[in-house]
Amino acid sequence: MIDRRTGRLFALVNDPWFSNRIQYSDDLAKTWHDSKKSPAFPGKAILGDSFSLSEAELANVQALLKLERIWHIELGPASRPGLIYCGVASAALFRSTDNCETWEEITFPHKTLHT
Repeated sequence: MIDRRTGRLFALVNDPWFSNRIQYSDDLAKTWHDSKKSPAFPGKAILGDSFSLSEAELANVQALLKLERIWHIELGPASRPGLIYCGVASAALFRSTDNCETWEEITFPHKTLHT
């Protein structure tokens, strides 16, 4: 995908051995660069320090939080040239505000329906 706002080219790399990542090129694909921080789930950080897990339990949690595949990137509005969204499996959305250098997961508050 080419970002007409900046001229940057993006490629999704889904590699089970070397990890999933987004690469970019600023010279029409002559050279490619990895983001400084690719989209990823926080792993143990999401649990905080109050949890004490065995290695097996930690492995189970990390398996549940594994980013399986990067599906799609979508550019933000023309008025925000560094804003990019990234959809991944397992069902999550990430955002970059620095033109693909770093990514953060967008979390949505859970809504409870009362009857």
